[in-house]
Amino acid sequence: MLPALPITPRFDGYRTDALCSKAWILPDLIIIPLKQMHFRWILEHHVMLSQRYQIDFSGLPAEEQPVRLHALNHGFVRVNYERNRGRLTVEANTAFLGLDLQNVIAGLITGNIDLIDNVRVHWLNTAGVATRVVRRNLVGMGDADKISGITKIFVD
Repeated sequence: MLPALPITPRFDGYRTDALCSKAWILPDLIIIPLKQMHFRWILEHHVMLSQRYQIDFSGLPAEEQPVRLHALNHGFVRVNYERNRGRLTVEANTAFLGLDLQNVIAGLITGNIDLIDNVRVHWLNTAGVATRVVRRNLVGMGDADKISGITKIFVD
């Protein structure tokens, strides 16, 4: 069973490894903070994911790229925060970019705005090719100014 998180997880509240905090945003918009690599979490939870989302991960090679792409092509969003750079990277398939997902991503960013200096969002097609990359440098901005610029990642 997946936890229903009442609040946005803080990137400084958990670590995936020495440098990063990683998370998945699942197709039903639940944010799952990870203690391991994205693809390993998928492989470890593939039975539950198959039952919950009717997505079959069992036939994939146990490698990062095929698992990552399959997840993204089924509505998962990959989140990676690099704490030594203050950089947040989000990867999502453009086919799933609805208002609800935009709100979840914006909430994740604003809930961690004091930790983030740079945001990169990669909007991908089904082949995993970035059709649009949006970068925002937030260094030197106050939290309110950072937040006001966040909505632009969805429209640029």
